[in-house]
Formats: sequence, structure tokens, C-alpha cells
Amino acid sequence: MSLFFLVSGFVIPSSLKSGNSRLPELRQFVVRRFFRLYPVYWLSIALAVLIKFWIWNRDVELARILANVTMLQRFLGYEDIEGLYWTLATELVFYGLCAALFLAGVLNNARLLIAAALLFAAVYYPDVLLGVPVRHGPLWFMFHTDISANLALMFVGALLRKWHDGQPIEGWVKFLLVCLIGVMMYPLTKSVTIVNEAIAWRFPPGGGRAIGLLIFLNFGLGLRLRHPLLTWLGEASYSIYLFHPVFIYGVLWIITRRGMERATGQNLGVYLCLILALTILWSAITYRWVEKPAIALGKRLGRPGGELNVPPTSAATVAQT
Repeated sequence: MSLFFLVSGFVIPSSLKSGNSRLPELRQFVVRRFFRLYPVYWLSIALAVLIKFWIWNRDVELARILANVTMLQRFLGYEDIEGLYWTLATELVFYGLCAALFLAGVLNNARLLIAAALLFAAVYYPDVLLGVPVRHGPLWFMFHTDISANLALMFVGALLRKWHDGQPIEGWVKFLLVCLIGVMMYPLTKSVTIVNEAIAWRFPPGGGRAIGLLIFLNFGLGLRLRHPLLTWLGEASYSIYLFHPVFIYGVLWIITRRGMERATGQNLGVYLCLILALTILWSAITYRWVEKPAIALGKRLGRPGGELNVPPTSAATVAQT
């Protein structure tokens, strides 16, 4: 999850180019993001309702399904159809913040970005590092500890993009950014303890975000792994992310049916490999026939005037979106 948020922070703010015509640029951004996120997301809802609820004979309210269609179900008081959908709501909050900063003409202001990162981190990390209970403010969607921590990661990603691209950043902003990254990495120091002269491993609060940040710093900004398969997996990662829980429930349903006794009791790795293979196969289909056409349509509609007669964008350009 942390990598998901860091990549969003690294990519999304830089896709909004400051200029004299901010409203047309923002319209283009909204249209492209809509077609990037929603079509395949709606397909994942349909498949999740079928496999997670219908074949398991579980009830799901129509109001809950309709609320999930908006991707804002948590703000509307409904549960997610899939547990991972909460991350997409956080993504939309970040989009809204970026849009507001962009309209105000301060999205590229490194001082403001570090202030936002520190503000959101201040809600989450005192509790993690010091055990100090945090009282949530009335704007719960911004001050909920998980959402706040992930928004902090996104703004860190935005600052790392500016640094990576060689954009001007004051030295004190870089210093605060490095300090904040150190705070985010600190939970890793609590993952190893000595118990009876033996090493004991545990997963401390904030450990997942620290590991995600470590991976991002090493493989996103440092080591570069280049292979066509890895590139394709990155392009299809949204489908893989959305659909992998569906196949977990589907495989579990199959192996628990009467007459499937031989399929039970296998090594966990067997089931994981099967789920991974099915997920990647399905994601290849949805990426090719749902995501890429939707991305191309969003690009055409996002142009000034929304011309549908513009020739489709090349596959290579679509893949970079």
C-alpha cells in the first residue's frame, strides 16, 4: 500500500502543469484520472459482487453497491465491497488537495508541500513513536490516522519527485524532508529485539510504511530494474491490485466444495501461485481491453473541446500514463 501512495505522490502533482490557463488544465486532469480509475474499478465491483457475495450466498445491499460505484463509499457511511477500496478513497482526497493547491498556484511550492507532509505526519507518528494517543478532529477523513499517514507519504513522494527532477528546493526543505523520512523509517529499528539471547522479529506499527518507503528509495530512485516483463507488470498493476482479492475468494470457494477434497491440504505456496497466475491472466485481459481503451478515451476527451475525432494515442504513450 505504501508504494501505491508514494508512486501517486511522485507522479500526480507533476502531471498538473502550471500555466495561465489552470481551469482547462484541471479539467484535462480530472477527465484523464476519471477514465484511468473508474472503468476497470467498476468491473472489479461487478466481479467482486459475483464471486465474493453471490456464489458464497452472502447478502449485499444495493445501496452499498451504488455507494461503492462512486469510490466515495467510506465518506457516505458504507462499507467497501473489497477491503482494498479504502486506498482509492485516500487517493481521491489527495487528488482534491492537489487540485486545490494547483488552482491556488502553489502546487509547485516546495515549502508548502513539506508543510503539508509534516502536518499529516504529525497526526500519525507521535502515536507510533511515542505511544501518545491522538484525538481525531472533526474532519475525520483528513485526521484519521491511517489516511493522514498515507497523505504524508504522498506529499513526501511529491517532494522526492521535485528533488529527483532537479527542481529548485531550499536547503532547509531538503533537511526537513530527510528528517521526516528518517522518522518514517524509525519503526524498522523496533522490528528486531533480543529475547533470551535470541533474535526475535516483530512487525511494529508503521513498519509496513517504513518498508514501502525503503523499497521506493532503493528501487524507485536508486537501483533501476529494467525488463519488459517488469514494465508490463507495472502497467497492469492497477488491474492486478483490484482483482487479486476476487481470485483469493474464488479459489477458496472452489477448494472448499464437495468433491474437491484432493485440492485441500496443499502447501500454501501452491494456492498462492494459482491465485497469482489467475490474477495476472485476468489482468492482462482487463488491461488490454478495458484499461487501455479507457485511458485513450480519457486522453481524447481531456483535450480542449474534448475532440473524439483525434486519432487514438499510441500504445506506448498510453502505457506511460
